[in-house]
Amino acid sequence: MKYLKPKSVTWWAGLVPLIGGVIVAAGDTISPALSPLASFINAMSGDMSAAVMIGWGAGLIGLRGAV
Repeated sequence: MKYLKPKSVTWWAGLVPLIGGVIVAAGDTISPALSPLASFINAMSGDMSAAVMIGWGAGLIGLRGAV
């Protein structure tokens, strides 16, 4: 349970881009039904790639686990 800290702001700040990156990746390749949501997330993130969002999210969650 080292990385699961739902009362931490850093954990939530990491979870949001992680989930957003997964939705963008799935909306582009796997599920066309997620395409409108993926377009919205791309517009809100400044067209950041899914890999970068997932990397930032995992990094913040890992940082929270290390502290």
